[in-house]
Amino acid sequence: MHGPAVLTWLLAALTATSGTYCLSRLRGPSCERPGPGARRGVLSHESAAAEALMGLGMAAMAVTGDVVPPAVWAWVFGLPGAWFLLAALAPRPGAARSPVRHPPVLPSTALPSTALGATFPHAAGPHSPAPHSPARRVHRLHHAIGALAMTYMALAMAGAPAHAHHQAGAGLPLLTGGLLLYFGGYTLWAGSRLLATPGGVLHTGSSGLPQACRLTMGIGMFAMLLTL
Repeated sequence: MHGPAVLTWLLAALTATSGTYCLSRLRGPSCERPGPGARRGVLSHESAAAEALMGLGMAAMAVTGDVVPPAVWAWVFGLPGAWFLLAALAPRPGAARSPVRHPPVLPSTALPSTALGATFPHAAGPHSPAPHSPARRVHRLHHAIGALAMTYMALAMAGAPAHAHHQAGAGLPLLTGGLLLYFGGYTLWAGSRLLATPGGVLHTGSSGLPQACRLTMGIGMFAMLLTL
């Protein structure tokens, strides 16, 4: 990452802290504790590992600069990015079977939570989304976009001429602009989720830390893309 040294180190500190916290979440039985105004349920250890990789990787990439060859970062982020993309697009097991399906008869007391879980998968209860549920696919697709965006930035740095390596203009403008729009929107969404409490009070403690880390990740990705 090229830019003012103070901003570079500040970004590295924020993303490293977020990545370390995500790494610590792997030691617990759940990756997100429910709290007032927060999404109910837990995220998988898979998501926590991806967020830890992104946070620590972003910090290392911002600090090392030209010390580590860009091709190394392309492999570090490209492999998990490809895995998440394939996992997000993988067909559901049994999807090729007969399309005639009879929905199970549910007790009347289960209908409200079931309908709520279909719309907001994390709000139906303290269980992780099913491996092929829409919520899990969205999480994996987001992780894939983040990892592949880091791969794109590494390849852009590798392909930039030596005399222009420290100047803006590397990469494809349309792709860079699209990623800036995506992560800018994601940052606004993550910030609104952090503030979306019944009393309008900012989350504090462990209930708001996962969302705060995602906000930090979005800001970090946006800042790094601006340097291209």
